[in-house]
Amino acid sequence: MFGKAKLRTIIVLSLLMVGLIPATIIAMLALRSGGRELERDAYDKLAALHDVKGRQVNEYFKGRREEMGRLVDTTKTIWFEVFEKLVAVKRNKKAQVEMYVDSRMNLMTDVQRNPRFTEGIVALTEASRHGSDSPEYAAIFKERVSGLQEFCGLFGFPELFLIDASGKVVFSLGRDAEWDTDLVSGPFKDTVLAKAYENARTRASFTDYELFGPSNEPVSFLSTPLFASDGKLIGVAAFQLSITDLDTIMADRGGLGETGETFLVGPDYLMRTNAYRDPLNHSVLASHRNPSKGMIDTKASRSALAGTASADVIVDYNGDYVLCSWIPVRIGEITWALMAKMDLEEAFSSKTQAAGTDFLARFKTKVGDTDLLLLEPDGFSFHTTAHRSDYQTNLLNGRYKDSNLGRLVRQVVQTKSFGFADFEPYEPCNNEPTAFVARPVVDNEGEIQLIAAMELPVEAINEIMVSRVGMGETGGTYVVGPDHLMRSDGYLDHAPASVIDSFSSRQRVETTAITHALEGKSGQEVITVTASGIAQNILSNYAPIDVYGTRWVLLSEINQAEALASVSSLRSFMILTVSVTVVAIIVLALAIARMIRRKLAIETGQLQTASSQLKSASQQQMSGASEQTAATGQVSTTMDELAATARQIAERCQQVSQLADSAAARCQESSEAVQEGQTITDEIRNQIDKIVQHMTDLGAKTQEINMAVEVITELSEQTTILSYNAAIEAASAGEAGQTFSVVADQVGKLADRAKQAAKDVRGVVDEIQKSTSTTIMTTEDGMKAAERGLATQDQASKRMMAVADEIRSTLDAAREIEMASKQQSTAAAQVKEGIEQVIGAAKESEASAKQTLGTADILVSTANNLDNI
Repeated sequence: MFGKAKLRTIIVLSLLMVGLIPATIIAMLALRSGGRELERDAYDKLAALHDVKGRQVNEYFKGRREEMGRLVDTTKTIWFEVFEKLVAVKRNKKAQVEMYVDSRMNLMTDVQRNPRFTEGIVALTEASRHGSDSPEYAAIFKERVSGLQEFCGLFGFPELFLIDASGKVVFSLGRDAEWDTDLVSGPFKDTVLAKAYENARTRASFTDYELFGPSNEPVSFLSTPLFASDGKLIGVAAFQLSITDLDTIMADRGGLGETGETFLVGPDYLMRTNAYRDPLNHSVLASHRNPSKGMIDTKASRSALAGTASADVIVDYNGDYVLCSWIPVRIGEITWALMAKMDLEEAFSSKTQAAGTDFLARFKTKVGDTDLLLLEPDGFSFHTTAHRSDYQTNLLNGRYKDSNLGRLVRQVVQTKSFGFADFEPYEPCNNEPTAFVARPVVDNEGEIQLIAAMELPVEAINEIMVSRVGMGETGGTYVVGPDHLMRSDGYLDHAPASVIDSFSSRQRVETTAITHALEGKSGQEVITVTASGIAQNILSNYAPIDVYGTRWVLLSEINQAEALASVSSLRSFMILTVSVTVVAIIVLALAIARMIRRKLAIETGQLQTASSQLKSASQQQMSGASEQTAATGQVSTTMDELAATARQIAERCQQVSQLADSAAARCQESSEAVQEGQTITDEIRNQIDKIVQHMTDLGAKTQEINMAVEVITELSEQTTILSYNAAIEAASAGEAGQTFSVVADQVGKLADRAKQAAKDVRGVVDEIQKSTSTTIMTTEDGMKAAERGLATQDQASKRMMAVADEIRSTLDAAREIEMASKQQSTAAAQVKEGIEQVIGAAKESEASAKQTLGTADILVSTANNLDNI
């Protein structure tokens, strides 16, 4: 992997890889883990905030529904309380009217035989025959008038007519135009007075109101027959009823508030007492003079005149919706309608003595700044706390029938149950988006009595969403409706700033999170939105919320860049940590490499010297062996020639001696060469011994390297222990020590890596020791081979001496050549065989020398390599 790199470079790179790669991996894992933890923490914050906001929203809408329930229950209670009050009032008024009429009818019975009337009408009838202007009549009138005036004044009759049995008016307190006329055939025969006369001819009776006389005012009469002692009809007394008496009874408005009143209506639907709310058109006089404006033809009047008593919400004579209770009242043989009523608005905003404020005002204070509406079943808005333009309009068929409130009222009327209208621009609220809830007030028979509606302003939801604690600059929660428009003000760039802006611009908020939530899903995801032309990643926590059957979406979001801002700080810290680690590793590696190189430098120098010496000796040995081989080759050739010429010994006897001398000389030289080779071999053995000694010293030095590695290992273990202690201290420091704990852990891991690197160095040293041992063994083998060569040379020397002896014997026996030729031939063959053995030994010596030379080259190369490490 490292090729021919130096040991220092290998150590530095190895330690860098051992330290830097794990550190880098750890840093990357830490960054990744830190990013995930930060993202998870951001999601947890979003989820927690989402849960809180979701509960608050649900509680808000639950509270509004409960408030609507309390409003309806309280409204129903007020409804029945007011009706009970009106019923009590009408019954009381009826009793008073009946008591008044009964007392007057009873008075009529007394009048029938009262001398003041019976004797008076006889006297007045008789005097009237003299003419109404006669002294006789004047005298009788004067005599009788004071008593009659006193009677009428006592019982509140503004006018009294005495009519004789023929129908002529013989007396009138006011002496009006009717005076002295015939009611049977005269100008007033069709008037109410004539009816009163006709009705009373047999018994006391009541004649209802009609316009009468020159003043054209409505009058009514109680009339009674007058009888003589013998029971004969002598005339009729007609008492005009006072409007004031009955009006006084009706004018008492105790318990009816500012708009409540009671009044009487006749069978002609005209007033019998003056109306408090509209004296201009609905007084007794105005209604009779202008019936088109003064008639009261309502559900209540028709029901009462038909003889039925009841109570309900009706439209009164002014076109207002009122709570009305009615009952028929019998006046003689005539039925009047007595009605007690109160405006609906006042009925439901009446003040209580305990609280000092009206019910709806207290309710509005409780639920906040919101509009409360009360509507008739037909959609008429008779009360609102805000009094906007929808006040006193019909939401079913009026100008706002197509608004969300109009549709809600239509739904409630159809279902007779609670309903909700989602946010839409509502014209009475300046076209701002407004939501409503409504619920009907239903009676025991299941009929809707009225409808209560409540505005749900967007500010209420904004108050829930406004808290953004822990959400930084870009985080927040908001609500989106099924139309992808805002239901609360937004805080993120990709959402409109407010609900009003959302509806006015119709800017839809469309993200995958909203789509999923509108499908009924909940979850968390990173969404990509584009705001101001810039794509942003947003961490979004979303879930649907049910708002009275309408699905909204509640979202908690924060910009991913802000949520993961701490990752940048962590990344910087990791880069700094890795840089410091790299520097520390380089320094440590250089120190280790320098120490190892210093240790090896000394040994490699000695190894280089010994190897050079061994190489020189090996070269010399190989050279000697080569020469020996050459010499023995020449001897072999000579012996071949000797064998070849053995057959010519006889002819060349002279030359034998010379050749013998020459062979002796050469044998001497060979002997000397063998001795010289033995000397060289001894020197080679000495050099090999030195090499073995140096390699042994090199093994001892590697032991010292091992000791240094052990020191490094021990330092690494101590560093690991220190990192563990630092981690423990950091853990006890809590959050403040978390960062240092990570550093301590990394230092511990680096110490482990350093220990592993020391182990690797020790392995390298072990390899060096193995190589040294191999070199020693190889050297020892070379020395053994040299010793074998030495032994061979010794044998060769001995044999050469034997050859010399044989040559001398040959020389001595030259004179006996002929006789010993066969013996010479045999001896020559033996010599040749010995020489061949010498040649083999010489070749072996040469091969051994070559092997020794190769070993020396290896040692030299190894020494050079060690020097280059």
